[in-house]
Amino acid sequence: MLFLKQAILTLLLYCLVFLPLGAKDKNCLPKYSIQLLEEAEAHVQNASYEKALYLYDMLLKSNPTCPEIPLKLAEVNYMTNNPAQVVKWYQKAMELNGQLAPVEVYRFALCMVTLGHYDKAARYLEKYRQVNPEDPRAEQFLASINNLHEHYEDSLYFAIRPMTFNTMASDISPVLHNNSLYFLSTRNSNQHTFKERYYDIFVVDNISDTNEIKPKKYKIGHSEKHQEGQMIFDKAHNKVIITRSDKTQGKEKLVSLSLYEACLHGDSTYGELSRVHFPLTNSAQPAISANGTALVFVSDDASGYGGADLYRSQWANGQWQMPQNMGAGLNTPGNEMFPFLLNDSILFFASNGHGGLGGLDIFRVNLNQQPYKPKNLGYPINSNHDDFGILLDSTGYAGYFSSNRPGGKGSDDIYAFKVIDLEIKGSVAAMQQDTAGAGKAKIIVSKEHGRADTVFTDTLGRFNIRLNPFEDVKMVIEKENFKNVEHTYTAKQLRQVESLDIAMKEKETVPVPVRAKKAKKGFLNISIDIFSDKGTEDTLARHNVKQDSYKLTIPVAGAPGVKIDVVEQ
Repeated sequence: MLFLKQAILTLLLYCLVFLPLGAKDKNCLPKYSIQLLEEAEAHVQNASYEKALYLYDMLLKSNPTCPEIPLKLAEVNYMTNNPAQVVKWYQKAMELNGQLAPVEVYRFALCMVTLGHYDKAARYLEKYRQVNPEDPRAEQFLASINNLHEHYEDSLYFAIRPMTFNTMASDISPVLHNNSLYFLSTRNSNQHTFKERYYDIFVVDNISDTNEIKPKKYKIGHSEKHQEGQMIFDKAHNKVIITRSDKTQGKEKLVSLSLYEACLHGDSTYGELSRVHFPLTNSAQPAISANGTALVFVSDDASGYGGADLYRSQWANGQWQMPQNMGAGLNTPGNEMFPFLLNDSILFFASNGHGGLGGLDIFRVNLNQQPYKPKNLGYPINSNHDDFGILLDSTGYAGYFSSNRPGGKGSDDIYAFKVIDLEIKGSVAAMQQDTAGAGKAKIIVSKEHGRADTVFTDTLGRFNIRLNPFEDVKMVIEKENFKNVEHTYTAKQLRQVESLDIAMKEKETVPVPVRAKKAKKGFLNISIDIFSDKGTEDTLARHNVKQDSYKLTIPVAGAPGVKIDVVEQ
């Protein structure tokens, strides 16, 4: 996991992860080693991790009994996402009687989850929970470990494949626009150190044509060298929004992250890139709603819940408004990153704070349903490594994501996936046994992201519906002379049901005798209006009694009481 993933965020990690040794911690070191230690810490601050690791290794060789050096080696390896080395060096520190701080206990446990050592991870998560009961992450990861089977039970509903254009470099964060796939890659980079490895944007035209896929570099704005991060196309405002790094002036030349936007002409930019000014420490990884009114992005601002949080800004008066943290239902003390909005209400994001299989897992949440309840997508989209940067097409049935799971070509690879339909069979029948049945009923299926389908039962009341296995749905069943039936089903309920058997109840009927005092044939023409018993003036039904009618049976749609006005015309 390189620069953009852990916290696009390499620039955040020094503050979030690395704790320079204090005077007490340096007691185990001779004076000549302290200068080397300070030099190593400076390399960490500048994100020169290879140089820092080299110096720490030298320090350990000359100070083999000092437990603080393995702790520093573990921290730097945590920054560069090398969980096996993290576990190795934390174990070494404990062998030297070094004490792990609570945050180090938690990182140790997370890395063991990534390595698949779930039993040992659970023991250390329990230790962390005992000293930090207010942090929900340990509880969530323990629940995930105790219910690992739940993350694998829906694997049959996905088909995934690696993209042929993956390289030995890092290829991440796919974006789909006008049938072209844009992504970030460190391929063709002349820089080889962790710090200096730059991401560039590449594009594959006509992504549906799988016979020949040749990515080409895609440049936004001028050729000035920047770290380029996740981007998104804002179709509503005809713009592209991109993450870029900014270097501050001064001796330290610290790096910050900001969102920039540029107008589009066709599929190429024109004009200058302009910064989207948000009063936050860093802004990165934009996602936008289909209607262009909501921008979701990532920031590590001090106002958040810890790590990297998701923020949302609304478009009003021709500009983006003050962003708001999306709250504790989504954000955790860990990192919530790489957002993607399907249409306007379904948010996908990656997190290492909501439990899961390990590393970053991809979650899905309906923003129209509060409190927010993120759902882990499970295997094979998620693994015990980092899975992130997902996108879906407008149907929600196909897309791409990034992962550093084993078996790929490089450090990170892009995978395509398809959602396999869930076939639901069922029947609609009349609740009363002595009725003619509820064949030829109409079923309206409303889906989470605004789409609706209509199906009809056959003459025997049977139906067959194909659904996305990860969407909640609402079904409304209609049939003449029957009361409407409405059911809401969660995706999990639909995946587990064998058959949906729905009973419909006939509308109530009210016998109304209508007689004339002098004529056996009754009134020649009578108008009968039926009103609600709630005192409203809305007419529920109107019926005309024809000549020679002595008794009228009127179906009443769910009104427990009626008011009948008989008027001679």
